[in-house]
Amino acid sequence: MSVELRKERPTSVLDKYRGTLDCISPASFWPVDNLVRESAWKEYAPFAYWLAESQEPRTFVELGTHGGFSYFAFCQAIKKLALETKCYAIDTWTGDEHSGLYEDDVFDTVKSYNDEH
Repeated sequence: MSVELRKERPTSVLDKYRGTLDCISPASFWPVDNLVRESAWKEYAPFAYWLAESQEPRTFVELGTHGGFSYFAFCQAIKKLALETKCYAIDTWTGDEHSGLYEDDVFDTVKSYNDEH
């Protein structure tokens, strides 16, 4: 009977996290161009960039845009990647019980930034 002993190869950091880092690309490190308002979405901009890059959508629709941070994060990626994506932001522009009620300045700010860029 023959027994072969092998020394276990150390696992590299890349091997250890292979598959879990598939949602990171150079786009994930782009700086944010638009900080129109405070947003709970700020930490998710890298995900928006990666998602736009990996999926290359033909149409992007955001339901519930509020101040526009997440919408503009996707638009920034789409523009930088030179995709031919049509983007739409849909909101009542009046607010709700969760975000609070807001005035026309929210819509005006989002529309102005959208029209400029």
